[in-house]
Amino acid sequence: MKLNTTHAKTAVCCLLFILLLAMAQLTAAQEPIATLRAPQEQPVLAGATTDVELVLETADLDIAAVAFVLHVDPQRVQLDATDGDSDGVPDSVVVHAPANMARSVTWEAATGKLNVALFGLFPPLPTLQDGVLLTVTFKVAADAAVGAAHHAENGRLPLLLEQVSLGDTEGNDVPANAVDGSLLIREPAVKIALPVIKRS
Repeated sequence: MKLNTTHAKTAVCCLLFILLLAMAQLTAAQEPIATLRAPQEQPVLAGATTDVELVLETADLDIAAVAFVLHVDPQRVQLDATDGDSDGVPDSVVVHAPANMARSVTWEAATGKLNVALFGLFPPLPTLQDGVLLTVTFKVAADAAVGAAHHAENGRLPLLLEQVSLGDTEGNDVPANAVDGSLLIREPAVKIALPVIKRS
């Protein structure tokens, strides 16, 4: 029985398409992807301050620019936006980047959004290394643990990394993965004052 030529060609085309698609997916899976990571379940007492470290994993890529938004619950987490040295970065934020890399860090108190942009200006462009990219000192509200029970499971408040964008020294986009984190809010220990009994 002769195979219908049209059907045979269609079958071959389908097989080629599936093969090419599989190869493309395999290639994409093998491409290095940089990662920006927030801490997971970082413990902090309600009413206290905590240093949140955002870590960059470059995957050996030449990253010359990064922009993202760190989003927290403004009702329970706040940041002191004072910029005492007028360098464009709040004093409660420490940027771990080359000195010749431009930086813009702004805080939106109403929305709980920290907008961050770091980039090189003149060639040769500086690049970022693996490790802590940003250290942010947050102040947690005294009633954060109570509100957190309704806002997130078991007192966890999210640290959301949004609109993450990376660029290389050639101005090309760098594949990026963002890993959200959380603060684990705990109530301070209750101190009970016991009466002092003096024996005569």
